[in-house]
Amino acid sequence: MAYAMNQQEYTPFTQAQDLGVYAGCIFVVAVINSCGLRVLTLCTQLGGMFHLAGVALLALIVPLMATEHQPASFVFGHFEKQHAEDVGIINPVNIAILGLLLPAFSYTG
Repeated sequence: MAYAMNQQEYTPFTQAQDLGVYAGCIFVVAVINSCGLRVLTLCTQLGGMFHLAGVALLALIVPLMATEHQPASFVFGHFEKQHAEDVGIINPVNIAILGLLLPAFSYTG
């Protein structure tokens, strides 16, 4: 299967290329873990700052780039029943519970 993007055609990685990328990632993690506690602490702090900056950037850019805006009463009080029923979700409470899974997965790693 090939993918086209900007008039250029791309093909997915082969299994050998996938294995090479995986091995490269494992090697980088092994090198970082062998550097000592100070380097690990620095990497953890930089990773946390990177995630905070990314979330803040998305929280600012997404509303600014939206073509149309809805009032808060619509955003927090409106439930699209037709779209939910099309995929088999009937109860809005189930949506809220499923929405809580994403932060839970983030916290537990």
